[in-house]
Amino acid sequence: MEKGIIMDYNKIPFKNADIDFIGKKKRIRDMRGDEYVNMPNGEVSSHLMSSRGKEAFPTIFPNKPGSHEYKDWTDMPNTSEAYAEAKRRGEVVKFATEKRAEKMAFGAWKKGAARKEAMQNYDNYKKSQRSR
Repeated sequence: MEKGIIMDYNKIPFKNADIDFIGKKKRIRDMRGDEYVNMPNGEVSSHLMSSRGKEAFPTIFPNKPGSHEYKDWTDMPNTSEAYAEAKRRGEVVKFATEKRAEKMAFGAWKKGAARKEAMQNYDNYKKSQRSR
């Protein structure tokens, strides 16, 4: 490349969807920082996610920064209410396909063994849907 010529990568006519997908995983992981909640069932969670169409969003929200107590979080199992709250907080993440949004809601954003377990749960869910 000649000196003085600056490449504008935004003008390249293709986009790698996998890079975009990885960026969204990071966005979800970073959404809560170090926040997590001790759930009533004994599990620990920073995100409980759902999807609607091509969007994924959390269904549990911290209300008191730094608190890990369930009482200081709002758990919204009703996805319409959770979607509205996630939208208000800027936590709705859009995807190219419904399948990607659904996988992200199941835990594709996780790392290591937690991700492997989440994707196994997703596969089992999809199999159970096909056998109906």
